[in-house]
Amino acid sequence: MSLWEAWPRFAANPWAMATLYDAYFGFLTFYAWVVYKERSFVARTLWFLLIMYLGTSPCLSMYFFNSSGSSGKKELSRFY
Repeated sequence: MSLWEAWPRFAANPWAMATLYDAYFGFLTFYAWVVYKERSFVARTLWFLLIMYLGTSPCLSMYFFNSSGSSGKKELSRFY
């Protein structure tokens, strides 16, 4: 069964829709932070695509990349 065939049954389930909305509002919230931090339009666009297609994986990658080797508040302030 393809996704398009399964969609009506999925959309009829209120919990499935609530989960979907919750996930994407979380992604958009994180993207709002990315817009605040990133100055380049290209970087913002790339982040948007990564977040929308891969979910939280890019978020975790960014956090671990920015906090690796961190010695405390100073390093984490780059992320936050």
